[in-house]
Amino acid sequence: MTYNPKVHLIPAKPARREKPVGIYCRVSTNDIEQLKSLSFQVSALTRLVASTTQWLLVDVYMDGHCI
Repeated sequence: MTYNPKVHLIPAKPARREKPVGIYCRVSTNDIEQLKSLSFQVSALTRLVASTTQWLLVDVYMDGHCI
């Protein structure tokens, strides 16, 4: 490539290694089994994100009657 004084080279940004992700969990009632399910959902998805090197957990969102 030849030098052209009218061209301004913009260097590429380094690729981001980790993708920010959020976990979304929900239950529909305040039933004790549902609340245990919510705990299980958060635990299982947190482990999944932790085991995926390209992901970075940024937040956990919980929805349902217990909140």
